[in-house]
Amino acid sequence: MRQFTKNQPPKLNPTWQQRQIDWAAELVANPSISPKSARVSYFDTIPKPDYRPALSNEQDGLCAYCESRLSFDDSGSPDNSNEIAHWEPIAAPGGLQLMLEWKNLVLSCASGESCNHAQGDQPLGIDAPHARDWSTKMQFQSSGLASSTDPDLDRALKVVRVDGERASELKRARKAAIDGELAEIQRRFSVRTVSRRYLNERVEQLRACPDSFVSARLEHLRKRLAKATMP
Repeated sequence: MRQFTKNQPPKLNPTWQQRQIDWAAELVANPSISPKSARVSYFDTIPKPDYRPALSNEQDGLCAYCESRLSFDDSGSPDNSNEIAHWEPIAAPGGLQLMLEWKNLVLSCASGESCNHAQGDQPLGIDAPHARDWSTKMQFQSSGLASSTDPDLDRALKVVRVDGERASELKRARKAAIDGELAEIQRRFSVRTVSRRYLNERVEQLRACPDSFVSARLEHLRKRLAKATMP
């Protein structure tokens, strides 16, 4: 759950603009509307393809929850399998008011075992990643598991299964990313001659152009950097 910058919403499709106006009026006229009815009538019918590219760009093409690479079509645009998710679910307290708010929308991968699929209507109880960098409070094991000593964050990781305990595909993919970084170090250097310069350059490269599971990659690179003695 790396931090990203939440930009201004893209120029809104007229249909979306009208839907926001209609939704604001609906909330006043019918404050007891059910979350299900609200989703069906006001969210599921908006032109989501207008928003997926903007959300993907904010997140550097990574899932807001697990940091896996999103799916893209042949033109390079995020495809329809990526889910526009509500960080604060529609069914959560206050969620109806945030249903069409840009700051509450993130793009999730299409995993059937984690992320938006696992969250469902469950509030996470933590700020969205654009408001706080949760990755600095996460620990990543070489096995691909993730956890946090922050109790609220650790609970949220379990809710969306980003911890990997109940998401075997995510765990394997994260482990492969970590293994890939360590294998490249071993290919370039012997155990005792790992270059601090290479490690620093790789860290900066990942910061500038994040790869999948970037937070896990960075943590393991920093561990190697702390032990490196060669300039």
